Amino acid sequence: MPLPELILVMGDEVSLAVRAAAAGLRHVSVRCVNLGIGRANLMDKHWIYFAGDTVFHRIFIQRNASPLCNPPGGCGLTCEITYSPLKPLPAEGKQLIDRCIAECIAVGMFTANDLVMTANQIDIPYAYVIYDHAR
Repeated sequence: MPLPELILVMGDEVSLAVRAAAAGLRHVSVRCVNLGIGRANLMDKHWIYFAGDTVFHRIFIQRNASPLCNPPGGCGLTCEITYSPLKPLPAEGKQLIDRCIAECIAVGMFTANDLVMTANQIDIPYAYVIYDHAR
């Protein structure tokens, strides 16, 4: 359980000083857009980082970590998108999935002719701690 959430559920049992310290903790969240592509061998990499104009900062190619993460003849990808109160998600739901698909095609992860067999999202609200003085 993330420490700020634990402090909240503990309520009045926690001193004001501890509540104030917990409120000062910051983090970055991650939205994972998972795509199942209808082609088995997209590439031989596990992780690819993108430091550009894409909505995602990293793509995990699941098939290369374990063939058990994929349907026969397919390949699973996870597009990781960081967000925070200072950098909100640019879209939600189907719009975010569609943007990931378009940008995956634009960067050459797969082609417009490849079948997108499935797509879903998973949210990780406390993904990365921000290492600042409050921490």
